Amino acid sequence: VFAILYEGYVALKEYRSARLFDAIKYIEDADTRKARKIIYEKLQKYSPANNWWEQDSDLADAAAAVCARYNLLGAVSREDTGLRRFVVCEWVNNICSTYETLGEYMRYREGSKTGRPGMFRRYAELYEEARRLSAS
Repeated sequence: VFAILYEGYVALKEYRSARLFDAIKYIEDADTRKARKIIYEKLQKYSPANNWWEQDSDLADAAAAVCARYNLLGAVSREDTGLRRFVVCEWVNNICSTYETLGEYMRYREGSKTGRPGMFRRYAELYEEARRLSAS
């Protein structure tokens, strides 16, 4: 019986490790890093109320990619507290800075005729957890 329990424990640890590694690969792949870089570099020249997404398609594409990635990461990690804690702790700065930088864009996308209200709600939840962590 002990051997079976131990094998189950090892299998669970391997599963959790694989999920952590998948999260790292997902949020740190080359496309996501490039999109974050574009956002950080290009958004400095626009004022927040400027509707920059209508003026720069590369920047709009980067914003869409980052929002979608963090939203999906928030959804996937929502029920797995260990994975969620890892994601929030390790990416607290990226989560907070991109969310705050892209706030107007997300409000536009959720409120526009092509968007859906709450389409980035999992990203918002991830941000709130990260914000609380960075404030403590």
